[in-house]
Parts: sequence; C-alpha cells; structure tokens
Amino acid sequence: MTLSVIIVSYNVSKHLKQCISSIYKSDIKNKIKIIIIDNHSYDDTSKMIKSHFPDIKYIQNNKNLGFSKAVNKGFKYVETDYICLLNPDTIVSDDTFRILMNYLECNTHVGIVGPKILNANGSLQLSSKRSFPSLLSSVFKMLGLSKIFPNSKIYSKYNLTYLDENEMHQVDSVSGACMMFSTNVKKKIGLFDEIFFMYSEDLDYCYRCKKNGYDVIYNPNARIMHFKGESSRLAPYDMVNIFYSSMHLFFKKHKKDFIAWKLASPLVYILINCRKIISYFMIFSKMLTTFFLDVLTIMVTFFMSSFIWLSFYHLKILELNLFINIMPLFINIICSWIVSSLIMKLYKNDCFSYGRSITTTFIAFIISAASTYLIGTIAFSRAILMMTFLFSGIISSLWRILIYYLFINGKIKFNSNSSLIFRRALILGTSPESIRIGRELESCSDSNYLFIGFVDYLNKYNSNRFLGRVSEIKHIIKKHNINEIIIPESWGDINRIITIIDEINKSNVNLKFISKGSKFLIGRGEIEKISDISLLPLGLPLFEKYNYYFKRFFDFIFSFLLIILSLPIQVYFSFLNKKKYYKIWIKGSKKIEIFNYNSNINIIKYLPLLIYVMKGQLSLVGSEIVEADKIDPKYLIKPGLTGLKKIEGEKHLIKKFDEYYALNYSLFFDLEIMIKTVLRF
Repeated sequence: MTLSVIIVSYNVSKHLKQCISSIYKSDIKNKIKIIIIDNHSYDDTSKMIKSHFPDIKYIQNNKNLGFSKAVNKGFKYVETDYICLLNPDTIVSDDTFRILMNYLECNTHVGIVGPKILNANGSLQLSSKRSFPSLLSSVFKMLGLSKIFPNSKIYSKYNLTYLDENEMHQVDSVSGACMMFSTNVKKKIGLFDEIFFMYSEDLDYCYRCKKNGYDVIYNPNARIMHFKGESSRLAPYDMVNIFYSSMHLFFKKHKKDFIAWKLASPLVYILINCRKIISYFMIFSKMLTTFFLDVLTIMVTFFMSSFIWLSFYHLKILELNLFINIMPLFINIICSWIVSSLIMKLYKNDCFSYGRSITTTFIAFIISAASTYLIGTIAFSRAILMMTFLFSGIISSLWRILIYYLFINGKIKFNSNSSLIFRRALILGTSPESIRIGRELESCSDSNYLFIGFVDYLNKYNSNRFLGRVSEIKHIIKKHNINEIIIPESWGDINRIITIIDEINKSNVNLKFISKGSKFLIGRGEIEKISDISLLPLGLPLFEKYNYYFKRFFDFIFSFLLIILSLPIQVYFSFLNKKKYYKIWIKGSKKIEIFNYNSNINIIKYLPLLIYVMKGQLSLVGSEIVEADKIDPKYLIKPGLTGLKKIEGEKHLIKKFDEYYALNYSLFFDLEIMIKTVLRF
C-alpha cells in the first residue's frame, strides 16, 4: 500500500516546513509521496522547499487557483493506492496515515475517512465531523443554540457535538484539512468541483461519495493538530463572503436533494449581500459618517435659522404649511453643499480638515445664493440662507476640531480598524526605502497614520508585513480597510503609478507620493510633513472618479449624436458593403474586431469606430490605435479616434503622450485635441 499526500499551500512557509517534518516522522514514511501545490505564495515557500526538501514534488501556480483547482492539479501526479488531502498548517502523529490507510484497506465500503482534528489548545476542531447542513441545523448554529445545547441531537446536529468525539462514527462529512480515500474511489467520485474556490468543496466531495454508495467515517484513533486559518488569514480576499458564497453554491448545486432549499436559498443570499453591504460601508465609512454629520449640522442650523428669523423678525410660528414652503430652500442648500464638497473633495481627502470645511461652506453659499437668485420658487429668504451657512460653517468646523483634539489628547478612543480617525496606510514596495518610510510613520506619535503593511510585485526582502501582490491590491484595500496608499518615488515610473490608479479608481482611497530632493513631483496640493517625510497628494485628473465617468458620458453622447448625423452616409457604405475588417488591441490586453469604410476621405473612413466609442471599447480621445498583429501596447488609457500622438506626430514615445494626457486631462483639453484633429483633415 502506498500513499500520496497532497498539500495545497499559500504563504505558510514555516507551518509547511513543520508539517512536512511531521510527515517524515511517520511510521510508514517510505510508502509516502508528498505533492505540494503552491497557490502563488509570495513568502519564501519555494526557497524553503528547494533547500530543505528538494526531492518533494513541488508545483508552483502562477496565480491563486483556489483549493479545488489546486487539488485537481495534484491528482495528475498521483501514482499510489491511496490519497490524503492535508492542510499545510497541520502536524500529523506518527501513526495517523497508517491507521487511516489500514482502515480503508479493511473496510472497502468506506469511501472517505477523516481523523480527529485538534486545535492548538488540544480541543476538538468541530469540523472533524459534520452533517450535511439543513435549514434548521444552520439556523440553530447561527443563533448559537448548538453551543448552548452541545449534547442535543436537535440543536447540535450541524457539528454532531452530541456524538462522543473519542468514538468512531459514520458521518455525513469530514474536514478537508485531512481526508483520505483510495485512488479507485477517486476515479468513481471524480475530481473536486472547481466552482468552489474555497470552503464547501470537502462537503461537496463527501456528499458525492455518499451518493456513490460509500460511507464517510470519522476515526478518532488517528489524530492531527490543525492551526486553523493560517493560509486564509494571509489571503487578500473577504473569506467570510467566500464562505457564505460557497454554501450558496452547495445548496444551489444539490437543490433537488434538499427540500428546504427554497427557504434556505434566500437566507444564504441575504447573508451574502449583507456581508457585501458591510464591506462596502467599511470602505466608505469615513466619507459616509462625516457626510451624515455635516447634513445633520445643516439640518439643525437651517431649522434653527428659520425659527429665529420667522419668530423674531416676521413674528410667525413655524407651522406645517410654512415648513412645506421653505423645504425647497433646504433641498437647494443640501444640493449646493454636495456640489461644493465634490469640488473641494472634502470627503475623499482629509475629512477632518476644518479649513477645507470652511471653504466648502463658502462655495456652497455662492452656489445656493446664485441658484435662489435665478429660480424664484426657492428664493424664500436670503436671510435664512445666510444664517444657515454662517452657523453650519462654524459648527461643522468646530466638531471637526473637537473630535480631532479629543482623539489626539487621548480623551476619546477609536478602534484601530476604524477609518474615521485613523488613516490606514499601505506602502508600495518592499525596498529599504519603503521599510524606512514605514518605520517613520509608526514612530511619529502626533500623526493619525496607522501603517498596515507593504504591497509589491514580489516580497523581495521577505517582510513579515507584506500584505500581497500589486495584482491583488483591490482585495487588499477591502480586507484591510485601507484609505491611504503611499508611493515612494523609487518604487516605479509613472506607468506603474497610472496602472495602480486605474486599478483602484472606484475605491475611496487617497494616494500620496513621496518625492526625493529636487526630483519631479506628481500632483498638486499642500505638502504634508510626517517626521522627515514629505507626502504630496497624488492627483492624476484622468483617473479621478468624476472625470472618469464624465469622460465616458461625453464619449457616449458625442458619439451617439455623430452616428445620428452621419446615418445616411453609414447606410450608403453599409449597403454597398464597402467595409474592411481587422483586429486591434484594447485596454486590458484584449483584442476586438472592428471595421472601416473603404473611402479616401479619412472622416468617412473612420465613422464606424463611433460605434465602439459608444460601447466603451474606444474613446474619442485616447491612445493610438494599434492593430492586433503588432506587439500588445499594454494601454494605460483607452485607445481613441484621436489623441496627442495623432496631432503631435512621431516625436515622442506613445507612453509619454499617455502620461502627459493623464496629468493634464480636462474636458477642454479633449475638445482642443478634437478640434486640432478636424483641422488637420
């Protein structure tokens, strides 16, 4: 009898080394073949394996495939009688594999067997033995009744805690942290279902095993220790959301066998979406909280001003009819505040800046006053308008100063996960310069920066504060509630920075750039001093959220109008079938097929491209269009019908044009480029 141990590993080098060492102490070690599938770890796993265990079959994935896909990849290298799936953060006893393998050999009706899994404190890990989740058992678990009544067959059915943990039992499912089955059984059950990224794949496999007529057994004579959650702790994903989603997939897949599916499905769906809403709120909690406080301030000061002015000047009582009459003015004030706050970026940058708050109030007053002058229906009382903005400007500034003062002096405390006060920052790069900046941020006592860790393409210096790769930055921002990204000038060129900004343009995150000496600086705004580090707000207008959406809106409307105006010409050329098809590169290293009209007049020739502009694949103004038979240009911005490259000629590289365009973007800049393009025809 021979055994293949398949281990799916992710960033747990130290635990993995300990796990392999325990396997080599097994009393049947000569019959064991270890297969490790590394899900694109960024720690020193690869180096550790090559230096300490060079004979082990080690497969490195170029991205995180999830558990099921990685296991299926491991199955391809199995040439033994039995297979054991084992988590990397486990330690196995000397006799564990022998006991499990002998049991399967003597009991051919058993498909899968699992050991007794212990936590680090010696207690039983409840996932060692489980029943298939029913609606009632899931509800009892969520309500905590399974913990209150652990010996009840009704309330504790989910984890079968009423069964003696030291006795062998036939169960519905055992844990994927350690489960063993024969190669023959695997051939009958098949591969792991790859719709499960993580969680529920072991439940699904046990379910399919039982459907094929085999038993699933919990065998406490074999034991392992499991340091639960080490890999998932370092994963950049929302693991709670993945857990709920996997349960949803399990029920959906086997809904014919679960009568209560129609009731359970909405419940699981609600839990998933509640989790997403909470996650979304966490990202924008700082903005939403301060916005709510400002609106509350405006509301209070508006009604206070209305009461003072109407009661003492007009000698009127604020009744329902009068209240209804002044509501348009209140709505006007709120709308003016929103527009002004967007202009000043009050909620994106430093929400507690009283200076920016005062400026926002002043601009909002100008907007509101102008609109009341132009629109008679909302011009109820300019005195109330002035009083409201005067009081709200003072109060909104005072509460900001008060909260910050109380926090700095230790009078009030906030959870470190809160983004309301703490500026939860990550630093790009793992170089000595990035590490130095991290130390400075942590040592600066009068700053509200909370340094979380580093993000880079590789963990070159094996930092224990490494959060993940640049490609995973969106997930990292969500998981760690990041609201500040600090970019050292030495980290990379403008192309890298633009790529990052483009990737996170829908996240409510501020970027700060650290410039050295007299070298160029990106962006605009005041320099923020943290210890000996100067932080500059990084502003690339093209990638700011509002400009991004406005450009898309402009592209859609303008291309739509041009299509309508040119419709007779387009119908004529389409009817004659005067078209030339070819493929081009678009953003995201993708290819699409487009066509031109066979015409000597360039404006007519490129009219069909307006359709692709309207669809969002191209832009009116952007990068140069590159045909698919050429090297992928790896666009930073969308290719466009025209752009700086077209009107400025071949003097510079295309990337330089894109950088300049991103740094200087405005609607008027787009119009200028379009006009110059038309004049060149």
